[in-house]
Amino acid sequence: MPPEQEPRRFQGRPGAPGVAEGPILVYDQDLPTGPPRQVEPAAIPAERDRFAAALAATEAEILAARARVAEELGEDHARIFDAHRFILLDQFLLDQTHHLIGEGWCAETAYAEACQRIVRTFQSLDNGLADRSGDLRDVERRVLARLSGRDATGFGALSEPVIVIARDISPSDAATMSRERVLGFVTERGGETSHSVILGRSLGIPVVVGVDGLATVAKSGDRLILDGHTGQIVLHPDAHAALQFARLREAYAELERQSLRYKDYPAETRDGRQIELMANIELPMEVQAAVQYGAAGIGLFRTEYLFLASPSFPDEEAQLAVYREVLAAVAPDPVIIRSMDLGGDKVSPAMRFPAEDNPSLGWRGIRYALDQPALFRTQLRAILRAGVAGSLRLMVPMVSRVEEIREVKRHLAEVKAELAAAGLAFQSDYQLGVMIETPSAVVIAHHLAREVDFFSIGTNDLVQYSLAIDRDNDFVRKLYEPFHPAILRQIKRTVSAGKEGGCWVGICGELPEDPLFTILLIGLGLDEISVNPYRLPEIKRIIRSVTYDQARGLVKSAWSYATAEEIRRSVSRLAARKFPELAAVLQPAESRA
Repeated sequence: MPPEQEPRRFQGRPGAPGVAEGPILVYDQDLPTGPPRQVEPAAIPAERDRFAAALAATEAEILAARARVAEELGEDHARIFDAHRFILLDQFLLDQTHHLIGEGWCAETAYAEACQRIVRTFQSLDNGLADRSGDLRDVERRVLARLSGRDATGFGALSEPVIVIARDISPSDAATMSRERVLGFVTERGGETSHSVILGRSLGIPVVVGVDGLATVAKSGDRLILDGHTGQIVLHPDAHAALQFARLREAYAELERQSLRYKDYPAETRDGRQIELMANIELPMEVQAAVQYGAAGIGLFRTEYLFLASPSFPDEEAQLAVYREVLAAVAPDPVIIRSMDLGGDKVSPAMRFPAEDNPSLGWRGIRYALDQPALFRTQLRAILRAGVAGSLRLMVPMVSRVEEIREVKRHLAEVKAELAAAGLAFQSDYQLGVMIETPSAVVIAHHLAREVDFFSIGTNDLVQYSLAIDRDNDFVRKLYEPFHPAILRQIKRTVSAGKEGGCWVGICGELPEDPLFTILLIGLGLDEISVNPYRLPEIKRIIRSVTYDQARGLVKSAWSYATAEEIRRSVSRLAARKFPELAAVLQPAESRA
């Protein structure tokens, strides 16, 4: 076997669960511009006509795609095409293109340069455009494809099932996926919460993200195996690797079958301690999976997609319809709606956002919301009005000071007065909580507990901020360690402060989805755990297999260790000895293959 065909293993990050094997399609995302080309003055009118025709054809294509996706997948996914149409018809972009055509450039060259000018012009003033450059590139590729006669219809025309390898998957391309055509996909860029990854989970398509360099060494037609549970990939798998992953696929299937037996039982330890096991969702369409897998409600409904997928901010009625849909779907179980967590890496096309050297530590979350009172109060009005459809809990993100939650409460009081004066029905009997995701919030948790009804520990950011590690930075990602002693102690401190102040304490993010960590969370005294819907049966199985005293014993043993690795190994050994029936669940993800 030639060296280049020997099996090659890559490690990425899990995006959506499942094991897939099949031929690769390396997705070509290069813009079909060709070299810059000028035309004779007499040909300028024809170039203008070509550009107008390409715009009309692209608009029709976008509208058709929107209608198809709305019918097959729902309005949540279809809204991304509203943003694309907004970009397509942007007057500044059109004027720049016509100006360049008037200078004698062909339509392709003019449009490509106009798109680049927009990026260059606004990058220093509005990093929101930089963050949304994928949408601009998507529209640019569609128009240039029309001008050059190339296809830009995404994955809808695939003739055989493939595993897609790409630098990234654009939202509109993701919307053309189906389980019949796409066995799985791997991206070099992107994150676990990108639109394409969420869609993959919704459709049952295995996904791995963050596999840098794969698209440069893989060729269309090569075979590949991917494991969406662990992020492992094998390019050019041999018979041994194929057998290994076939067994792994069956093991996952058996694990799921066994875990699904628990989905309709309460999340209760063997000695009777009850835990509220709920689901994290990004989109309303994920509610169905949450109910199917036995969630006791929605522990985190992220509302940012409403603001990110539209060229303008959603009005009160649009938000009301979405929030009411989710609350009604799970009633009488509760829904925790998180108010807008915009800023950082989540910037809407409608936001005029200044450039920030370190946006993760900048104008985001509740800081942005309180500085945009009209926008924030519109969301609060919609949430309170929707609350009459179910059991509402409202949560505020990125709190670092007591003053912030007091200002939120002031806005809520004024909004309720406005709604009452207008004769509009709203929910006044709701719980108010804060996300504990900054070290300062942990330190002042005893003060915050006097202001709110509950805490929800946001583990993704708490680990990032506590360890001073950007989890999307390839150089330091390996240092992102939830088992770090400092993280365990912050969780314990938050739980203690909450209980002393009369708050119940929950947790959300990626950390609770680690089966080994689940036992630690039980022992740390968490009242509520919220995970992705598809992990619910597995986590419930763990909760029902241990006692609270056993879990506390594991936590007690962890306090004596100084490193994350020591804690992980110790807890793993003790858990394997005490809970042999959970060996398959508790096995570290990196060793399952």
